[in-house]
Amino acid sequence: MPSFPLMRDLPTVVETNGWAWHSFKAPVAPSMNFWLGTDCQGNRWLTKLTGDFHAYREIVFGKLAQQMGWSCQSSVFMRLDQDSAKAIGRKPGELHAAHWFLDEHAHPPCHKDCAKLGSDWNCPLFILHNLSLRLLMSIRR
Repeated sequence: MPSFPLMRDLPTVVETNGWAWHSFKAPVAPSMNFWLGTDCQGNRWLTKLTGDFHAYREIVFGKLAQQMGWSCQSSVFMRLDQDSAKAIGRKPGELHAAHWFLDEHAHPPCHKDCAKLGSDWNCPLFILHNLSLRLLMSIRR
């Protein structure tokens, strides 16, 4: 079961009215002009500000991947309102992709038993530890 809503359950376009914005720096890779927006419900969305063409490609891939049962983060089109556009240095009305934000798992693991099946440690990846690829591919939604 994913830790995020599936794309089919999200609106196609979200408006950014009332969102809070922070510049985002990836912990292990360069991130050029990435922003993390928090909507009015407290959900966090990552945007790379690559425009509507790249947003379309990413969203189509995500929808296809999720339809086939592949794990793929959920994305939506995001339309910038006046305040959001000003906060991140863009133009109001621009469309970009916004990706449901999940915190990256710590490197190294948070505890020696982090990925142990049945562990009391709160690790979202513990169910994958020591499973074969064949078994992983057979897990249904």
